[in-house]
Amino acid sequence: MDAQALLCRILFRGLVEIREEAYMIKNKKIFHIADLLHNLSLDLIDGTTDQAKFDGILAELRVNAGHTGVDGWLEHVIAAETHDHS
Repeated sequence: MDAQALLCRILFRGLVEIREEAYMIKNKKIFHIADLLHNLSLDLIDGTTDQAKFDGILAELRVNAGHTGVDGWLEHVIAAETHDHS
């Protein structure tokens, strides 16, 4: 396993643990954010630079965020990141 894949797996496991802890303490917002993001790291493992794949992942992330009520959080993060790095 290369370093990129290992880092993605570490991020995945950390987010799963955060999700579990949030569930146990009944923190719905943190649970849904961790649930939304934990598989994202696995989607990025292959090291692709294909912009269409990233666009598809982002679109799916937005849809899933809407299903769990964290779409406002996600859009705020996207706006902040695109503003800060433009």
